[in-house]
This record gives sequence, structure tokens and C-alpha cells, in this order.
Amino acid sequence: MHRRQAYRKGITMKLYKLTQNVNNGYETYPAIIVCAKNPEDAKRISPSSTDIDDYNEYSHDWADIKDIQCEYIGKAAAHIQRGVVLADYTGS
Repeated sequence: MHRRQAYRKGITMKLYKLTQNVNNGYETYPAIIVCAKNPEDAKRISPSSTDIDDYNEYSHDWADIKDIQCEYIGKAAAHIQRGVVLADYTGS
């Protein structure tokens, strides 16, 4: 099942706050709010691409999955799809 379609198949999606303390300079994301099935799925979401699988070790705007902290916020409304809901971006 495609991850984006999970909400349509009766799976209750949840909201999570993801934070990282590895990349703290300008043009980085200190935190994002995501909609996902579970904490593991949430940590796979990247603010600048669809999935952390696309993570590039030379990318400076986010963090590796092992460096991401995940906090459950609550249930998502039925119409919210998997992905980034809100991003905290530190610009230059």
C-alpha cells in the first residue's frame, strides 16, 4: 500500500512533532509537524523531499533518521494526507 493512501484505507493517521539538533545553522529545519501512521513512519518524512530515503548525506537542512526525535501530538483529521503539515525553517 502506498504510504500516501494509508488514510483512505481506514488507518488512523496521527500528528507528530519531529525535531533535530544536528543541523542548527541557517537554511535548516529545526522542527517539523508531520502526519504519519506511526512514529517510525513519521521519522521517514523529510521536510525538503517526500521521504528520508531520499536523504543525502551532504544535505545540510535536516538530519539522519537516527538523529530525529519524535513526539506524538494527536490524531489527524481524516482529510490530512501523509507528509509535512508545518515546518519551522531558519532562513538566512
